[in-house]
Amino acid sequence: MRHVVVSVLAAADIEHAIRWLRDRNPRAASLLRVEIDRAFEQLETGSIGSPLPRAAARLRDARRLLLNRFRYQLIFRVREEAIEVIALMHDRRGPRALRSR
Repeated sequence: MRHVVVSVLAAADIEHAIRWLRDRNPRAASLLRVEIDRAFEQLETGSIGSPLPRAAARLRDARRLLLNRFRYQLIFRVREEAIEVIALMHDRRGPRALRSR
């Protein structure tokens, strides 16, 4: 079983999303945190997600895992030793948001 490693940029994405939601709905922010933790567990137990859309082809080896209760997706790479989470993206953001990853 591989462990999940969260990049600095992905950690910032996660904190930003939770902070934004907390300002509007603290209960929903807590639920988002739970959902992200659940997604990390899924990744650790072998869920490989799905490939990114063709528009994000620059990240050929990246995959995504859609969160169940929120319109967010974790973008990650499967490495030999770990699963590297590189972004948390709202589904309204396009592939250009991943250019710096």
